Amino acid sequence: DVAEANRPHVAEAYLRLGVCHLKKGNKEDARKAFEKVVSQFADQAAADKAREQLAKLAPAGGVPVVVSTTPACFAGDVPASLDKLIVTFNQKMLDKHWSWVQRYKDKFPKTTGKASFDAAQKTCSLPVKLEPGKVYWIEFNSPPYTAFRSVGGAIARRHALVFATKSADGKATKIPDDLAALAKKINAHAPGESPGTVKAAVAAAGKWLALVDEGKYAESWGISAAYVRQAVTREKWHASMKGARMPLGKLKSRKLLATHYRTSLPGAPDGQYVV
Repeated sequence: DVAEANRPHVAEAYLRLGVCHLKKGNKEDARKAFEKVVSQFADQAAADKAREQLAKLAPAGGVPVVVSTTPACFAGDVPASLDKLIVTFNQKMLDKHWSWVQRYKDKFPKTTGKASFDAAQKTCSLPVKLEPGKVYWIEFNSPPYTAFRSVGGAIARRHALVFATKSADGKATKIPDDLAALAKKINAHAPGESPGTVKAAVAAAGKWLALVDEGKYAESWGISAAYVRQAVTREKWHASMKGARMPLGKLKSRKLLATHYRTSLPGAPDGQYVV
């Protein structure tokens, strides 16, 4: 524990440490230093400056996701004359950074040029030469290749594109069931939607609720999300929770009915949530 008289100096020291990390380009170390100021020295003047720095470090727009592709995923009647593949994201992306990933060597299209973003930096195109009657598979941001990122630095969610071109006589080509199933699995679940992660989120929520039920409001603030701690001090949180929770009395029962994965919530920054 830090002596009360030294708290302003220690808080300022951590703030300056974070600024030094920023100047050296060590954003993650800077973030940790600023979060330490906000979480442990919220009553000090340095905390407001640390919150400002954290706001600047927060990735803009949340997690980028693919909103459309050309051709559409699962299409089996794509003309072999199509000369470029297109992927569009839900936000502005970092220019000259992309990961068109080859999972299967025999199913990745022959490229005829370099990838590029449009002027809005939301849509990326890749020039290709397709063959008739063939199944193709491309992945965007398949680890460890994750260069598709927002201008704020957030790594785009992994996405799979599987399609097939028409045969020489104009007939549709069937996409194998196993490939279709794999693409659906990849595209339906973000990293935060895995059973293990959801279970961990539920456990964390249970721990937080237990502290609130026990009247340990200051402790509940300490394990709240970073953006919550940045928005309100420990003291204000304690007073607010005390006024809202205490009148409800002792907990009688609580039951989890369902969980839903979300990347945005009203009044909260975009991110990964289990509600």
